[in-house]
Amino acid sequence: MSTGLSVKPSMWIQKQMRARVHSSFPEAKKINERLQNFETSFQKITYELIDKKATISAKEFKERIKKEAQLPSYVKDGKSFWYYFDEFVAFKKKTQSSYVYRDYHYSLRKHLKATESMHGRITGFSSLKQESDSFYDLFYEYLSYEAINQEGNKGLSVNTVGKNVKNLKAFLHWCFDKEICTRFPLKHMVVEQVESDKVYLTQDEIQKLYELKDLSTKEKETRDLFLIACETGMRFKNLTQIKKINYQDDQLIFFQVKSSGIKAKLIIPLSDLHREIASSYNYELPKLTYNTFVFNKTLRSLCEEAGIDQEVLVQKVSKYGTHELVSKKYELVSSHTARRSFCTNKFLKGLPASVIMKFSGHSSERSFLKYLKLDAEVVAKKYKAFF
Repeated sequence: MSTGLSVKPSMWIQKQMRARVHSSFPEAKKINERLQNFETSFQKITYELIDKKATISAKEFKERIKKEAQLPSYVKDGKSFWYYFDEFVAFKKKTQSSYVYRDYHYSLRKHLKATESMHGRITGFSSLKQESDSFYDLFYEYLSYEAINQEGNKGLSVNTVGKNVKNLKAFLHWCFDKEICTRFPLKHMVVEQVESDKVYLTQDEIQKLYELKDLSTKEKETRDLFLIACETGMRFKNLTQIKKINYQDDQLIFFQVKSSGIKAKLIIPLSDLHREIASSYNYELPKLTYNTFVFNKTLRSLCEEAGIDQEVLVQKVSKYGTHELVSKKYELVSSHTARRSFCTNKFLKGLPASVIMKFSGHSSERSFLKYLKLDAEVVAKKYKAFF
């Protein structure tokens, strides 16, 4: 394979396989940089093939080197972007919830690969820098206008685009901290977010769900765990780890792990509903044997059966514009709805936000307000007496 470069024999250092840097040969520096790009490209592709135990034809190998060599190298040991992405995903799988792991392993990976395929470009650290022909710009455009959303249309919502950008930045920061590649500014990677429509269950709807009869074991366990979460505001990951020892003196006592790794002790008094459900299991709550996707699917079916089917007007915001959609309330319910229901219902009962935060474990009012579904309907109910 020809590099397309030529050097006079007198200006070539055979042992180093590089051009001699001399005042009489000013092109030497550029030639050496070019040769280094070819060598690094070869190493990146080789590492990737070895890691995936894959083989390619000589022709494809040459084409990949040519594409890769067009970009300056920012990787310090020659291993590819995808080599470290796989390492990062494996790290997340060990340390984070399945939700977080899937966001990287399936969503972010899928969209980066789709951008590569669409534009015939290879994802690399240097290609994500802010420049005129940045791979990041192509990635952002793909998410905003080409990626297929849940409704089968082109263009992901602003929040979904923002989430993928946020996850990409998290991966790059991980690489920077481990000195895998040369650090570069990420100011051009703006994480856009708009207020999204979320639902909560009222106390009446929670009661309807509890009164369902003739449920299968899976349905009953799904319903009961969800209702306990509605009565405690617990994150679902914490709820699935509760044991009998956590119930003491008519209270639920547990340690909530924060993002900083610090464990915060939370003590939540048992409501009548919580006590009734927990005692039916002798305070040994059921352990889920299926993933969150199955849990949410089962939960929505139960909410539909309970008649939680009022029409809800929601907004879908994407780069194509804002669209109003009508959904049934049960279609929007998920395991996380419980936490939002707890915060909102306690607020409506008159419990101060500062006190609710003590039970929910929120450390800042800003993060708490994301869970408090303080929409027009709630405000109207809460402050009706003032009109």
